[in-house]
Amino acid sequence: MKKFVLFFFLTLALLLGGRTSAPAAPGLTEDQLRRMLEAHPDILLGVLQKHSEELLDLVQSGATSRRNKAIVNEWRRSLKQPAPNVELRGRYIKGPEKAPLTIIAYSDFTCPFCQKGANTIRRILKERKDQVRYVFKAYPLDSKGFGRLAAAYFLAAGLQSEAKAWKLHDLLFSSRAELVQDGEKTLKKMAAEAGLDLNRLAEDIKSARVNEMLDTDYAEGARLNLEGTPTYFINQLAVHGALAPELFDKAIEMALTTAPRP
Repeated sequence: MKKFVLFFFLTLALLLGGRTSAPAAPGLTEDQLRRMLEAHPDILLGVLQKHSEELLDLVQSGATSRRNKAIVNEWRRSLKQPAPNVELRGRYIKGPEKAPLTIIAYSDFTCPFCQKGANTIRRILKERKDQVRYVFKAYPLDSKGFGRLAAAYFLAAGLQSEAKAWKLHDLLFSSRAELVQDGEKTLKKMAAEAGLDLNRLAEDIKSARVNEMLDTDYAEGARLNLEGTPTYFINQLAVHGALAPELFDKAIEMALTTAPRP
């Protein structure tokens, strides 16, 4: 792999007119290698075809590295800004009240990327139980899907028991594919598994209180110009999408540097 990478970039530099001080190849000068490849381009083509997977991995790795650096640089700039002004009254909060970090999720129970992000959040809440508190806000982008109804079930569940609401939260994300396929049938099944009173739940999902919270959170996401789910705010840092766990952990560590001390 290392020999292929060296050969590829050396060859590319030569073909593009670049120069290098490294030896071109054993027994060949740069000019000889250039003339050989110009006369026989099938040599380079054969090498690329033989190592196409390694080349793709190399390109993707470089693109990911550049993207991650850009994200971290944006976070550094955000550290100087205040956290967004969002509504927390009446919202269910998982974690210690005085935790230095608040993670606010604008998410959707039917979104596969949100499901992946929820797994990362679950791990963080377990590993950093004294540092983080978590708030779920529904931001379903598909008006024809079951995202809003699932969020209504979650909010209505909290009117009975916040602990049961969070249990339902985890069950819904773990059953996302089933929810997308079967809709309210799955919602009722998961609600029963969470130990909720289904008769009361049926009334509460239609209540003004639940629907006001749903409308408020959706309008809030639109005001924040959110274009996709999941979007997380870790204090003032915006995390877009289900990032790799190590990058999410980086955001946590950066946010802690400016978080208020207890």
